[in-house]
Amino acid sequence: MSDTVGKNSLHGNIAGSLNGGPAITLQLPTAICLLVGCVLLQVPIYLAARTILGKNLAVAAATLFGMFLPAVVAVLWISPHPGDTFRLRSIPLAGIISAAGAALSFSLLVSGAFEWLLRSGRIPERLIELLEREEMLFRDIFRLQSTLDIAIVGLVLVFIAPLAEELIFRGVFQGSLESAVGHWPGILIAAATFGLLHGRIRFIPVSLLGLLMGYLVMRTNSLPAGIVAHSIHNLAILCLSQFFARHPASRTIPLLTAVFGAVALVVFLGRFHSLTRHHPRMPRGRPNRYSLPSPGMS
Repeated sequence: MSDTVGKNSLHGNIAGSLNGGPAITLQLPTAICLLVGCVLLQVPIYLAARTILGKNLAVAAATLFGMFLPAVVAVLWISPHPGDTFRLRSIPLAGIISAAGAALSFSLLVSGAFEWLLRSGRIPERLIELLEREEMLFRDIFRLQSTLDIAIVGLVLVFIAPLAEELIFRGVFQGSLESAVGHWPGILIAAATFGLLHGRIRFIPVSLLGLLMGYLVMRTNSLPAGIVAHSIHNLAILCLSQFFARHPASRTIPLLTAVFGAVALVVFLGRFHSLTRHHPRMPRGRPNRYSLPSPGMS
């Protein structure tokens, strides 16, 4: 009798979460352990695969087998409703388009502002040296000598990395943080962690990107908005770097790009906010949270 009641109660909570009720998230310590484990696991996988597959495919393998698959397997094992834990809910197409527009606008703003500051001599020499070192590190990780190399790197940066990172950061980690400390503190902590793991040089822009994607996901309690935004951003940064390289002497083009991006970002975020006004979000109460089963747990 008690087993029947417990199962009915559990299924009722799950059904409620899919309709805007209590969300099913992992306990915060479990989510932190999963995040740290996925980040650390990528290093040995990359080093092992580099000698066999080459640098580019090694990055793809590290992202897939070091972050994406472990996160999926862990949540499938721990959570009674993995789709809800990963926040895999549909949102209207207009919301996805607005999220993509906001991400593209953010890319224009950040990339244009950085290029303008660089070409205007407003970036300290020390920072420029650090940026050059990071560029060398990027070239050491990736091998860009053929069209196939560029295609593989594009696949990793535009599809594989956004999917894996959004699943673990905005799906598992931010969801647990929002349940534990509230919406905006959870978004800020997840965004800062996201920025830290991308290096000190890119900490501010990547943290701001994490803040934007965190807002998009929180507003809808739907991960697809963050995945699309992340993919669009990475693709836009790759294209913009090539575009600015073809106009190396102009300071007007980057400035106009940044101004246009700022205006468009306000417009798209306003549109997204309006479209998702009545969309169910993760509640602030005490949601259903799951951790690793204890020895006495059936």
